Amino acid sequence: MVGCLALHLVAAAGSSGVQVLVLLGMALACMPCATHALLAPTRRTWIQAGLVSAGMLGAHPLLGLLPAGHVGHAGGSVPVVVSTGMVAGPAVALGLACFAAIAGRRRTPSPAA
Repeated sequence: MVGCLALHLVAAAGSSGVQVLVLLGMALACMPCATHALLAPTRRTWIQAGLVSAGMLGAHPLLGLLPAGHVGHAGGSVPVVVSTGMVAGPAVALGLACFAAIAGRRRTPSPAA
């Protein structure tokens, strides 16, 4: 989540026009999860992170189809390293979020009768 925030900020620095606003908006969307994950992670935080990661996993491959490409790459072609990272990053984040959400569920104390 912190990595997502940082990557979108770096990508915004190398972009121009509307793309800067979109990338800054995505970075701002990462901020609440990153803050909660660093300071006081709860099961809800991990579930939300998993949902966002699943959305990124579905949306990132589609960004390469845009005429301008993703992160300002002209011509619509995205380098293999970038396109792999746009899929591998959210996939790893989704796996970690699922693991943390399940682990958090097991540690939740049951209410006393």
